[in-house]
Amino acid sequence: MRFVKFLLFPLLLLAPALNATSSDIELLDSNLIAKLHLADVAKDGQMVGAYVVSFRPQKGRSVRKVTLLLNPGLTFIKADAGRRRLSTTSTVTPVAGMDMLELNAVEIDLGKTLTGTDRIDVAIHYRGFLEDLSWTGLTGVKETLSPNFTMLRAQGFAYPVFAEANLASIKNAWANNGFLQFADITLPGANEIVGTLSITEKTLVGEQTKVALKSNRPTSLMTLAIAPYQSLSSGPVTASFLRGGEAGATQLLGLVTAQMDSLARLLGAPTSGATLNIINVPDGYGNSAATGAIFLETSFLNTPSLTKKIKKTINDLWKSSNAGKPGNWSNGLDRLVDLTIANPDMMQEFEMMTFNTAQQLFAANKLVGKTALEDYVVEGLSTEGDDVSALAFAVLYNLLGRDEFFKTVRNLRSDLTGGYADMASVTEFLRKNLKNKKAKKFAKNWFSSNKAGKDMAKAKSFAALVKRYR
Repeated sequence: MRFVKFLLFPLLLLAPALNATSSDIELLDSNLIAKLHLADVAKDGQMVGAYVVSFRPQKGRSVRKVTLLLNPGLTFIKADAGRRRLSTTSTVTPVAGMDMLELNAVEIDLGKTLTGTDRIDVAIHYRGFLEDLSWTGLTGVKETLSPNFTMLRAQGFAYPVFAEANLASIKNAWANNGFLQFADITLPGANEIVGTLSITEKTLVGEQTKVALKSNRPTSLMTLAIAPYQSLSSGPVTASFLRGGEAGATQLLGLVTAQMDSLARLLGAPTSGATLNIINVPDGYGNSAATGAIFLETSFLNTPSLTKKIKKTINDLWKSSNAGKPGNWSNGLDRLVDLTIANPDMMQEFEMMTFNTAQQLFAANKLVGKTALEDYVVEGLSTEGDDVSALAFAVLYNLLGRDEFFKTVRNLRSDLTGGYADMASVTEFLRKNLKNKKAKKFAKNWFSSNKAGKDMAKAKSFAALVKRYR
């Protein structure tokens, strides 16, 4: 859902008190609305922001209060739900686990207890400057609102991060599963904004630039870099570089393109709409990756190479639009594909691990073994489905062999492109397209029938499970 300025849908707001940690919520979508004043001196830079976010409780949990964290240079102003002001407290608080780091911790009482599928839309208003946090132990998080280079990211707490003031909670928040995100940024001058969101509109108004951005698919917490960037593109990949970085960016773009060509031969075309931004940052900001973006220091671009992290980000171009969300049809398959590409020598360990995990799940809950994979989500077994499908695809890999398996994957991805897809869609595809009789029987028993539990009860190892269908 796209939010426009600060208008929100009306909400019900009365319920008994209930405290909960921020890890109890699932972020659904957000819009960062920010106006920036950039300055060479950190405290002279200013941001006026509103973070409009929609969330609901995680499955089986209830939420009445949430805590969020902001950069200590930012001052929390208010939080609204619809037309109602929410009760809040705000204080600069030390972060447990990091002796030097203090953040602005804001506790929000939602005014009602969220349970089940209840969702709420909250607008969080704040303003102030960005303080360099690198001296506190957050290596590379040194951005201020500088006209030469700055970033808006969760690691710098430039927008609200839903976490408690302790390092474990913060790391958990930074690793949040992807969700839809938007941003509307107004900044002085003609600097470019590049990052994990794509630009949908850019308007020059006098001496200011207004930029609208959005994620093309569910994305990890947004990271936006702001600088006088220049860019080169090849297909879905764009390399944005700072002054003097063109040669390195061109060389890396060539390496990435060659890797993509290799993957396309194995997996088919990348997922429609998926993009990758390679972004040059000044030395000292670190090399990092997020959904749809790689951030690389200038010194790295002097002699670029394809690191494991870069290869993983390239691989993500082939993930389905909701990959990583529990119960998504591609999660188990993605685990297997990633392994065969990056660590094929680990296949035996993967087979053993997936078999043992499934064995434990079947023993803990009889419903798991009595349910067809296509029905796991309906039966509330989304997470279990990710683990069991990883095992099922590993068995198909063994029964089909590498070449035939990846031919099936290419055809499956092509068949499911451009419309709604779920495990039932996968099941139907396998039913129609598998020619190998042994693989077809296995797919029927596991994906559309309830025979998995019987197989697992009789098989004592992965090899024994495969042997049942040889």
